[in-house]
Amino acid sequence: MVEKALQRIEDFAPAQSPLCLSRYNDCMSVHSLKSAFWVIFSAFAGLVLLASGATFLSLNAHQQDALVINLAGRQRMLLQQITRQLIGLSLLPDETAFLQVSQVTTTSDTSLRDQQLAELLESLQLFEQTLAALLYGGQTYSLDADPILLMKTRDIQARQLLGDIQQDWGQIRPSINLLLTTQPGTTDFTAALDRVQQATFELTEQSDDLVLRFEQIA
Repeated sequence: MVEKALQRIEDFAPAQSPLCLSRYNDCMSVHSLKSAFWVIFSAFAGLVLLASGATFLSLNAHQQDALVINLAGRQRMLLQQITRQLIGLSLLPDETAFLQVSQVTTTSDTSLRDQQLAELLESLQLFEQTLAALLYGGQTYSLDADPILLMKTRDIQARQLLGDIQQDWGQIRPSINLLLTTQPGTTDFTAALDRVQQATFELTEQSDDLVLRFEQIA
């Protein structure tokens, strides 16, 4: 009876013609080709995205390295500039002389001494802000005077150099404060200026080492 039942099912089932089988195989081939194409395309797109991301990260890292090197170089320049500005204060022995020179060189009500002090304070602030940003991370200004945010330096040797600079700067800062509040030409002013000149010379050499280290790890 089972054989008869199977025979009846075969009798009622539609016959598969060779043409139908050929079309079915063609459809399956097209579907397989489309699937393979999408797999290859997806893999290629993924590789392009990965390559683009790696290139972006690499360029960003190089830009950050160049920025840090330039800022470290500016620190060295600021030390020299601060020294020149402090010496400039000593060239005008009293406020009367400042006012006389100011009347000749500018129409502003601000005395030459005030102008020099303002420029000096700006240099001091930029130096200290950049030093803190390099060491701890934070905001400072680029060479184009644009505000920028730095990540803290992670290299151990560079951090050691930054720490030494910060420590030595902290030791000489009181002498700089004295120069800002003491009349030029006095004994205290002259002694403080000598200390600052010697200290900034040593700090400049430390800054040279810092620039070299940043160049080595870039």
